Amino acid sequence: EGTLSDLPEKPRGTIPRQLYCVFHETYLSNLSEVFSKASHESQYESAIEAGLTLLGAYILVYPPNYPQIGVHLLELAKTTWNMFVILETNRLDTAPASKENARAFLNMSRNVLMTFGKEGDDGGPLSELDTLQSLLES
Repeated sequence: EGTLSDLPEKPRGTIPRQLYCVFHETYLSNLSEVFSKASHESQYESAIEAGLTLLGAYILVYPPNYPQIGVHLLELAKTTWNMFVILETNRLDTAPASKENARAFLNMSRNVLMTFGKEGDDGGPLSELDTLQSLLES
């Protein structure tokens, strides 16, 4: 039985016809743009909705532990954290759930990205994971 730190598994067998659109050459890039734009414009609910849809598409298209999945989960964690900060500032009751969602996305991201270890320049994804982890613990 899964936990909030486990990614859903890729569907087995035949992919339903309704999901064929995911394989169109522009689908992932367009959806990624919607997620990114909404996230950067503080439209967090729209960003998270698009981000979860994009996560499902990535799970469908890519193999388990593919780096793009880990990086996207990190972006979802950061977006959800930003939403938490706004909710907390405004003393809204949904703030704790948003913080727990950020923690869950962060844990899933770490599970994927730790498979590859430290890559690239300082301040890369693993550093961002640590930064967000410290914020979540404060």
